[in-house]
Amino acid sequence: WLWMHDIHCGDKLTPEVASRIDVIVTLSHWHTEHIKRVYPFLKEAEVIDLDDQDKTYEDDWTGAVFYDKAKAYKLPKIAIIGNALDTERFRNLKEKRIANRFIWCSSPDRGLEELLNLWQGLKKELPDAQLEIFYGWNYFDSSLFIPAQREFKERIRELIKQEGVHWRGRIGQQELASELVKSEAIIYPPPHQFRETYGITFLEAQAAGVLCFYRQNGALGETIGERGIPLRMDMPPEEIIQTVVTTLHNKKQSDMIRTRGKEYALQRTWAKQAQKILDLYDKIGQ
Repeated sequence: WLWMHDIHCGDKLTPEVASRIDVIVTLSHWHTEHIKRVYPFLKEAEVIDLDDQDKTYEDDWTGAVFYDKAKAYKLPKIAIIGNALDTERFRNLKEKRIANRFIWCSSPDRGLEELLNLWQGLKKELPDAQLEIFYGWNYFDSSLFIPAQREFKERIRELIKQEGVHWRGRIGQQELASELVKSEAIIYPPPHQFRETYGITFLEAQAAGVLCFYRQNGALGETIGERGIPLRMDMPPEEIIQTVVTTLHNKKQSDMIRTRGKEYALQRTWAKQAQKILDLYDKIGQ
């Protein structure tokens, strides 16, 4: 079995290796389709959908293709089994949600710069807005020998000096759950080329009742879908800001989306995902 979490395995997944694998486990429909584009020899592989999430948009971006003229002598099956979360961290939290409190808890290079570039316009519409950033440079700093990475970090360090922006660094999982519950929304803005193969951060945000404004690429249309607010990849900054402000001002709509997201996320336990793995084992063993 190959349980694939990264976007692909580069040239390590050869037709010969694939021919000795029974099943490749992917995290979403988007991830599955992407893998088939990256490895054309898997194009005819049977897909077993054990997650039952609908795509809400098309994103056929493909950054690389490997072994496009080769064939596998035996095709593995591809099974879609999404991620889950430790739901107990979110069940009994009593923190009060703070109006216009935004949170960021993903790697800085996945769209934080785009969000910080929106901040001045968002702050103009919502003067009391606060942005709490929970992440660190621990992994990112290993690539600072690349000039573009150093330049990116310096831009972020300048942008976080804006009023209302607070860099909080890394914290524990239970503490992060509490900080999510206190937050009103997370914005993962376009345009940006990073694709989530699933996006556990956004499942946790839904479990905490946080409104998710998300760009329409990668798997977020499945992880969030109608339980959040999509942002087109070509949406201009002014429209993004207006979408956020209008949604937050519509309490009835916001509460409905929060409830829908929370109910969905809190039933995605690891026990249920483990059962899908066992069901798959029975299915392919027949």
